[in-house]
Amino acid sequence: MDGLPNMRYNIIIRTPENVTKKIELIHGNIGEKWPVSVIPEFETKEPIQFNWLEDGIAYLSVNSFKDCSVLDVFKSYLPELYKAKKLIVDMRRNTGGNSEIGFAILKYLTDDKFLYIHQTKSRMHIAHMKRNGSKLEPKDTINNVYNKEAFLNFQNKLYTHSDYEPFQNDLKEQRIVVPTLILTSNKTISAGEDFLVPIKQIKHIKIMGETTAGSTGTLYEYKLPESWVYICGLQSFYPDGSTFVGVGIKPDIEVQKTIRGIINLEDEILVYALKHLKELKN
Repeated sequence: MDGLPNMRYNIIIRTPENVTKKIELIHGNIGEKWPVSVIPEFETKEPIQFNWLEDGIAYLSVNSFKDCSVLDVFKSYLPELYKAKKLIVDMRRNTGGNSEIGFAILKYLTDDKFLYIHQTKSRMHIAHMKRNGSKLEPKDTINNVYNKEAFLNFQNKLYTHSDYEPFQNDLKEQRIVVPTLILTSNKTISAGEDFLVPIKQIKHIKIMGETTAGSTGTLYEYKLPESWVYICGLQSFYPDGSTFVGVGIKPDIEVQKTIRGIINLEDEILVYALKHLKELKN
């Protein structure tokens, strides 16, 4: 709330038990932090973390693709991962990096020969061509490649184009092909989302959790007085041409956090994932 220190506010809240309460709030000093019991502190994580859960279920938290060392750390856990009967890969804190690192990890999680990764395109701006396009009409583009591109450029609809090729899975090492859940949140973004696109075609892997951020590609950063604005410089989309930028990647199994879970600091998505895998037959 805006206001000066010691200003008083009377508010009405509804608790998770559906009880209405009146509370008086006193504005604190500038810079005062909320109690951890109200808003949990952001928990910093190593790029990759491994743990054993119940019933032979391995847990792997992959929080970044920003450094090539992430792949080395992943490989160091392979002897343990090969023992797993089922697997949870937690991508909820993955804020991206290098998509190639994600695909290199994904190679170990499937026997598929190809990974059907995302396609990309980027808007082109060619100043002199845009000027020429401003003089053209749609009829001028018929059977004229240059005029067509100039006209599209003027309309801000000229994009780079490259032939699509799936990512070849030529891995020689042992794979980890077991029932697998990939956990996502609205903080899963950029290369973290690119990692999810080919998973949609892999039968033994399902995505569980929340819809992802829906923002990927090279970012332009603009500094504002009190914040930052990030604008995608590259548009990514599914192999079939449908988009997830601005929409997010929807999980196969949606699990939402609840107010009660947030207050009690419970990881409801992980609990549900564990329950789901326990109920699956090998």
